Amino acid sequence: MYRLCRGKLTKQLHHQYRDTLVHENTPYAVFLPDPLKSFVFVTIYDSPLMSCDNVTCLDYNLFKCDLDHNIKFAVSMMFCYIYPLRYVEDLIDNCMDTRTSKFRIIDKSILHYADIESGFKATTKKWWLLSITLLFAVSWYLENLALG
Repeated sequence: MYRLCRGKLTKQLHHQYRDTLVHENTPYAVFLPDPLKSFVFVTIYDSPLMSCDNVTCLDYNLFKCDLDHNIKFAVSMMFCYIYPLRYVEDLIDNCMDTRTSKFRIIDKSILHYADIESGFKATTKKWWLLSITLLFAVSWYLENLALG
């Protein structure tokens, strides 16, 4: 996958999506596997992946950076979604400084929270999973409701 862009979570995005695993100004990077943009990989939190131009995921916490060295995370979380997420499209728009997602459909997304222990903590891992899943389910439902 190649890096499309890097950004920081804005106050507006944090307030809108209420992702309990992050806070305002949390850095992230967006990677695409191919020009078709059939799915995206978003890594969140400052980590060695941020400086990679190309990334290959070898395991849930093991990555190859620029084809020459491996990066292993002691603690990381990955969430895979097989439906469009407005959150991911807004993250792309934010780091690309553009507003084109109305014309783009990304069917699948992977959110990777790198080195989560050094970042913003929720009370338990169970609550993390529940809150982020609920956030995306409600976002998807409201978006589809608005589309008719």
